Amino acid sequence: MRDNLRASTLAKLQVPLFLLAQAWKLRGELRSNGVHWINAHWLVPQGLVAAFVAGRRKETKIALHVHAGDVYMLEKLMLGRKIARYVVRRSDCIFADGSHVRDALNRLVGWDTKAVLQPMGVHVDQFAPRIEMASETQTQSTARSHDEPFILFVGRLAEKKGTIYLVRALKILREQFVDLSLKIVGSGPEESALRAEVDQLDLRDNVQFLGPKDHPEIVSLLHCCEVAAVPSIIDSRGETEGMPTVVVESLAAGVPVVGSRVNGIPD
Repeated sequence: MRDNLRASTLAKLQVPLFLLAQAWKLRGELRSNGVHWINAHWLVPQGLVAAFVAGRRKETKIALHVHAGDVYMLEKLMLGRKIARYVVRRSDCIFADGSHVRDALNRLVGWDTKAVLQPMGVHVDQFAPRIEMASETQTQSTARSHDEPFILFVGRLAEKKGTIYLVRALKILREQFVDLSLKIVGSGPEESALRAEVDQLDLRDNVQFLGPKDHPEIVSLLHCCEVAAVPSIIDSRGETEGMPTVVVESLAAGVPVVGSRVNGIPD
């Protein structure tokens, strides 16, 4: 969404209509279904819409879940602090992806919001560790579909994901571990730059761009990889992310995770 707003004037013009449409729909849901709790993810737009529509309704409470991108975006807006304070004041409880997000929110509004640390959850049973897979035959069959040990990256191909540093690290690792490759799941604005880096480092035979994958395919890849890499960074705009869900998914699958010491990952 933020990338669309940066790149498109039309997208910026559509924001007021988008907010009004959400507010209209939420108001209708409250009237027809007697909603007692609203679980609003992100300060904006969902948190703002929930605060505006239901913030003064005694019979409806708001649970606000704050991620990284919403806080960092509001930090840069002229009215960002006022918007954040408005939403926080009208929320009954607040959750944050990680300690870094919680601290950034507290700085933004200017007081301790008492936000509870709550990373995004996963259905653990859907990521059964490799040692608990249904049968040895299934494990062997899945493993044969991959030619050599590989590192797995799952995520949007954006600057803050740090994927280009993972590609460069692979070049170094292959000097010591010949049979090692990288599989990249996802798409995004940095894909062209990543492909160019792969070509420049002569890693065309060792890096696969698999594109977006559905849930079962990601689980299968997790069960076969040697390690899941989460090389997140603070990007050139000063933005980073909260707690990447792939960290929890990988751990649930019994897969070692190598991640950056950035934002919610150390949590």
